[in-house]
Amino acid sequence: MPGESAAPGSASGKTGSASAQTVGTGLGVSVRAVDAQWNLIVTNDTVALASSDPLAQLVTPTALTYGAANLGVTFVTAGLQTITASKVTHEAILAHTGSDTTVNPGDQTISFASPGYQTYGVGPINLSATATIATRSLAGVIDNDAVSLSGGTAEFDTAAVGTNKTVTVSGLTLTGSAANSYTLTQPILTADIVAGSAYYRAINQ
Repeated sequence: MPGESAAPGSASGKTGSASAQTVGTGLGVSVRAVDAQWNLIVTNDTVALASSDPLAQLVTPTALTYGAANLGVTFVTAGLQTITASKVTHEAILAHTGSDTTVNPGDQTISFASPGYQTYGVGPINLSATATIATRSLAGVIDNDAVSLSGGTAEFDTAAVGTNKTVTVSGLTLTGSAANSYTLTQPILTADIVAGSAYYRAINQ
């Protein structure tokens, strides 16, 4: 995983610690065919990736080059996640799961409409918040199937100020000629609501 380096002959076969990642940001996972002492084996076997993140974006099975490959992964679910590499061409060769990797939520945007001029001393005003879905992506699409994601709204569980508040996404739909071949799982996200600033104008009576 990013942050780690191969260390043939060591107890674990690697040094360093897996660095934290962010939802929606691509990373490279190093896959190596090794012997019992973690020494590189030159082979062009095909490997496949799997993840504890059910929505992770993973590359299709890929052939190693001289026993190694750097494969792209994008996590979609925040939390502690792992990547597992297994051989497709030689299923008897043991699969291996990489180090636990912390995946942090991506940035969220909370915007408030202007409350306009208000009279000083008059009770509190209500602010309505919108959660904007900045990026959207699909995980689990096979090969080059014609399927894409469209629509969708996001809603906080409550309008109160807080951190790691649940944001429920709904209304996402699949489009494309292969859309009927897939079932879409609507994600549940988290975001923060911070206190906004309201400006008042004193009106002389």
